Amino acid sequence: MAIKFFIDNWRWQGVPFYVRTGKRLLQSSSIITIQFRDVPHVVFPPAASDNWQQNRLIISIQPEMSIRLQLQMKKPGLDMILNTVDMF
Repeated sequence: MAIKFFIDNWRWQGVPFYVRTGKRLLQSSSIITIQFRDVPHVVFPPAASDNWQQNRLIISIQPEMSIRLQLQMKKPGLDMILNTVDMF
């Protein structure tokens, strides 16, 4: 079962919150994922941002506690290739 809800105030206007739950899921876990909005301007050239993903803050509570930040970064070298990088 999943539910999508919104908080009705100026700070969280238009931000969806998702809650998924179930008794017969493959694993028992509690994870909070915050997906950041894109900035209004593009820093990288259009050819480099073909596989662009939004930055995320992932907070895992159960079964293993951790905090991770997923960012788009340029791969080292002369070519403009972007990768998703996890920072723990």
